[in-house]
Amino acid sequence: MNSSRLNLAPLEIALRAAAVAQFAVAILNLFLIRIMKWKPDLERAPLIIREVFRIHLVFISITLSIFGALTWRFAYEIARAPSPLTIWLAVAIGLFWLIRSAMQWLITARTIGGAMRCEP
Repeated sequence: MNSSRLNLAPLEIALRAAAVAQFAVAILNLFLIRIMKWKPDLERAPLIIREVFRIHLVFISITLSIFGALTWRFAYEIARAPSPLTIWLAVAIGLFWLIRSAMQWLITARTIGGAMRCEP
């Protein structure tokens, strides 16, 4: 094994760990209704809201699975960044997670915090 391959090993391992994490979130997402105990709330929602929610749930899981598969399969290539395609792929997935995390923590946390303060 050449030395440049060894230098990329920690980044490649980190990318593979990120791929596994994306797969894990994709799987957990499919059980989100049960985990968060949202079934009673969803049953009270209008049918269109329930259906849109379930469709988004499945497609977010599909998207995360695709991201995980691409990250796993091309971890070495992404680590080396030999082409604009691998750079764009890494940036796109990174931006997805950056925006998603920001929304999760800034918007959802504020909404939940406000709802908790309003409860009797």
